[in-house]
Amino acid sequence: MTETHITPEQEKALVEGKDILASKQDALLQLGQIQAFNFVGKLVTVTELKIVQQIKESKSYKGLTYRDENGKVVTVTTWEECCKHFLSTDVQNIDNRLRNLQQFGEEFFEQAQQMKLGYRDLRSLRQLPEEDQALVIESEAVEAGDKDAVKQLIDDLKAKHKKE
Repeated sequence: MTETHITPEQEKALVEGKDILASKQDALLQLGQIQAFNFVGKLVTVTELKIVQQIKESKSYKGLTYRDENGKVVTVTTWEECCKHFLSTDVQNIDNRLRNLQQFGEEFFEQAQQMKLGYRDLRSLRQLPEEDQALVIESEAVEAGDKDAVKQLIDDLKAKHKKE
């Protein structure tokens, strides 16, 4: 029986390969968590979006693989591919949710989710000046969870700025 000798360069390459594999495994576990959350039909929560933001910023999704419709193994190279194949949604949807969370903060974002404020409502709110955004976010309508009153307040402020 012959003994196999590993050169220091080969050993270094093996260690680096294991490190890369470990980082990809972490990303897969996190993406798996998100898929599990989605599977039970929950709305995307702040916690999930924070995980998504971390994956997006670190670009740890790059190099992940999936099987396409023909069974061929394909490597993810873009955030768009990650959203489509691992998060089962389009990149605009995820990016808009991340933008809303970042702009409005966790508390309001959760309240907006509970009130089921739509994307158009939040986009309209994002387009208002900061002081008007604060008026909406800190309004009694939000505290009360009154979706219609919140939408009306956003529309009123939008109309006011249109006149100006």
